[in-house]
Amino acid sequence: MQPQKLLAFLLLLLLSNCKDPYKLAVTRTVGRLVINGGIYDTPGPQFLKLGLTPDFNKDPDPLSGAYVSVQDENGNQEFYHETVPGTYQLNGNIVTGRPSGVYTLEIQLPDGRKYRSTPEKLPGSKATDSAYFKIVTETVVKPEGIPVDNTNVKIYLNSVLPSEHSPSFIRWGIDEVYVIIPTCFPQAIACPPFCYIYQTVTKFDLKVIATNDYQRPYINDLLLQTRSVDYTFMVRHYFNVTQYTMNQNAYDYWQKVALITERTGSIFDTPPANVPGNIVNINDPTEIVYGYFEASGTKLNRLKIDRGYMPPNVEVGTCQFDFVYWPAGSPYNYCLNPYAIPGATTVMPDWFW
Repeated sequence: MQPQKLLAFLLLLLLSNCKDPYKLAVTRTVGRLVINGGIYDTPGPQFLKLGLTPDFNKDPDPLSGAYVSVQDENGNQEFYHETVPGTYQLNGNIVTGRPSGVYTLEIQLPDGRKYRSTPEKLPGSKATDSAYFKIVTETVVKPEGIPVDNTNVKIYLNSVLPSEHSPSFIRWGIDEVYVIIPTCFPQAIACPPFCYIYQTVTKFDLKVIATNDYQRPYINDLLLQTRSVDYTFMVRHYFNVTQYTMNQNAYDYWQKVALITERTGSIFDTPPANVPGNIVNINDPTEIVYGYFEASGTKLNRLKIDRGYMPPNVEVGTCQFDFVYWPAGSPYNYCLNPYAIPGATTVMPDWFW
């Protein structure tokens, strides 16, 4: 999976987490532009998502029909093309992400409004990461005072930080990909195809650091994510841990967003009203625009968790047909129609099996 896809849509999917979100009082205006994406030092197409803010507690509405382009410091310009409503793809035939490159995004909406990002420089230094997971059972007390055992997957990181004298700015994001093998009923002419589900980057526990805050050039056992075990672990489940090396302006933005998400559990379900991005309306600089167009170096660590890693007393389910439990069809919609799950596709990632 390309890192830019790992970003795509940081705004949309709220994953399972052990925290009870606390909602901050923020203001929202319907119809404001929401941007998510950037340019990265990886080959292949890169993606940008555009949306408009709806009412509270709803995902941004995809914004279709915009003209989007990116320009580097040498004057090279390349246009994005819209693949699905609100998603724009840069092929990278003219403009590519490279260390020390400087990039500016321009957007024109169907109603004529024009936006431009501040120039973003792509850093060259990166940390050396290794990610690992633990499966643990933890006891939590429900509001009724009843203790309940929860089995969780915990994702940890060890990292050797860049050794340059000037500080580096880094964040880590995690996306997930898992497979569901749909129910194949007896005497079926053909079994339904495997379904692969992409879940976008987790917004809980957003980790953003500046290396000058650390006296030692390494980080050990940094907890990145806690994920409840459920049916998504019934076959094979991947966690893709991506490191993003940023410039200081992007760091300042993501650090403020991290403070918001520690309380709310989401970034754009209630947009952080006092966290400006780097996109401005050319004709109206006072307009608030959510999101950030970044230029980042990336590194990927991929963790594979098969069903066999689960403790024997943990039930993750199965979609296999059984006459005892399926007398009138399964109650599990994800077994019968996993293709309706957001992020589902029948196209297998080339690294999955």
